[in-house]
Amino acid sequence: FINAIPNEGFSFLNWTDTQGTVVSEQPAFFFTMPDNDVILIANFDEFETFALTFNIDMTNAEWLDLDHEVVNITGSMHNWTVLGDIARDQALMRVDNSKIFTITFNLPPDIYAYAYFLNEGEHDHEWEDVSLREIVLDGDKVVNDAWGLPTNIETVEAESVLVYPNPFTDVVHVRGADWVTHVSITDIMGNTIMDMPFTGETIMTSHLRTGMYLLRLRGEYGLTAVHKILKY
Repeated sequence: FINAIPNEGFSFLNWTDTQGTVVSEQPAFFFTMPDNDVILIANFDEFETFALTFNIDMTNAEWLDLDHEVVNITGSMHNWTVLGDIARDQALMRVDNSKIFTITFNLPPDIYAYAYFLNEGEHDHEWEDVSLREIVLDGDKVVNDAWGLPTNIETVEAESVLVYPNPFTDVVHVRGADWVTHVSITDIMGNTIMDMPFTGETIMTSHLRTGMYLLRLRGEYGLTAVHKILKY
């Protein structure tokens, strides 16, 4: 029995002999050894990958025991592997003493469906119907989620607006927002934390607690941009 395991950034193509004849297109297979020496070559193909970081704010899970429970992720990038089977690639790391958990994958461009769970096995998921989240990976991305709340915000987003850094600490900068007249920040429970005229490109955020927020930028003619921002 032989098995070819690709390194990160590579995918398995096939097994060939020294004449280039394909012996198997499966990475793992049983090979019947003849009476002579044989050289088998595992062939791989390099592909482009992007960094995909998942952050989830567990504030909504008030019953969560941070000292004993594990926040996991599974999805199409894992072929929906049962939680706990590949714990290293599923368990999110807690950020300091906050209720934010994070994990980063290097993945090829694709559309990935995923879901968060607690602990091992197929239980303790976010929603009773196990609704899935989805992300289009076409470059390095950071996904900021909140437990029990959907990823996608049904608001028109002005693509020209740049909000950074994200995650942030004491300040948030906004670029390309000449049309913005008003700014507000709400927490994931919908409570308004800040609501004021937009007078510059810097928003002071040192007074905000660690967690996930929605930054809403509003302008004339109903134009609105909404960004999920995460404070570490």
